[in-house]
Amino acid sequence: MKSLIIILEFLIISSSISQWQQINSGISGTVVRGITSNGQYLFAASDGYGVYRSTNQGNNWVMVNSGITNNSLWALREISGILFAGSFSPNSVSRSSNNGDNWTNLGLSSIRNFISHNNYIYAVDWSSGVYRSTNSGNTWISVNSGISGGGFWPIISANGILYVGGASGVFKSTNNGDNWVNSNSGLNAGNVYSLAELSGDIFAGTLYGGVYRSTNSGNNWSVSNTGMGNLTVYALYKTGSILAAGTSTNGVYFSYDNGSTWSFSNQGLTSTNVTELYCDNNYIYAGTLGGGICRRPLTEVMSIVPVSNEVPENFSLSQNYPNPFNPVTNIGLKIKEPGFVSLVVFDAAGRQAAILINEVLKAGIYNVDFNAADLPSGIYFYSLNTGGFKDTKKMILVK
Repeated sequence: MKSLIIILEFLIISSSISQWQQINSGISGTVVRGITSNGQYLFAASDGYGVYRSTNQGNNWVMVNSGITNNSLWALREISGILFAGSFSPNSVSRSSNNGDNWTNLGLSSIRNFISHNNYIYAVDWSSGVYRSTNSGNTWISVNSGISGGGFWPIISANGILYVGGASGVFKSTNNGDNWVNSNSGLNAGNVYSLAELSGDIFAGTLYGGVYRSTNSGNNWSVSNTGMGNLTVYALYKTGSILAAGTSTNGVYFSYDNGSTWSFSNQGLTSTNVTELYCDNNYIYAGTLGGGICRRPLTEVMSIVPVSNEVPENFSLSQNYPNPFNPVTNIGLKIKEPGFVSLVVFDAAGRQAAILINEVLKAGIYNVDFNAADLPSGIYFYSLNTGGFKDTKKMILVK
């Protein structure tokens, strides 16, 4: 047993384990600003090279640009089975109803985003604001009454309200965009680059201000940056009860407590300038400036749950419960001080079976769910390594 523990500790220290994996096979450009999916297909918008499509969750990509007049794309969304792509040129909007095999130009210019709301489709123009279509983008009308400031980028629909962000903060509309009102009380960071909704709260990612949160439909905002600081946040994305943020300099952050605190996870990212985040059933994808696309299994992201921000007196690794288990068990750990944490599962032969944690965590108490549905019955070992603290325990999977 002692020799096995020594081997496991050596493997943890010496292995180059990375949670994010680059998936650029077939993609020419390294600037990816849009990611979306439709059924079995995953799509990426590469600035300068247009749209790419994958049938195997990003392992390989093929270009699907027939009909697109400008391949410098800034927006890509699937709405009711139809793809919409936007660029900075005239005839900016392109539409495909056959998963990218062919595209049709639909006008407008400088488009940064798309959304569906109350049977309308909306497109966000960087300079002039919001456009609305009642016929799947064949024609558009400007719906900008009350909007000002330019620099428009994000738009979301939450609880029946439309929100759009720009250089002058956030504007909201309760009548499908016919009228907008400025909604910036407490929002002091200026440019809003991203928006998201989680548990009824609205979140705004800003330029040099990190994340702000509103608990009353945007009427008032407060800073929600603990663990992140005043970074520029290009992307916000909700998956389950977790909020993810893509920043301009420090990669991806996750919040497990509705935006109150954040921790970052950059291992394996080929660029820490993240402009797009997207999730499907199995992975979270990050589009970057300079590193193309990276992905990470959602099981890694969703297994770590902070229990308390209380700083424990010591590091510790708890015995999993239940034990024996089938197929899910819970592992508790206490992190005395912030730093890089690794929690890895090995089989009885010392082979790596699962990576549960491999990122920087702040001090606190955590629970980690381990789902061994894909593993055979047997004895396994799980090892915690924080650099200065190491511990290994045994667990038994019985199916």
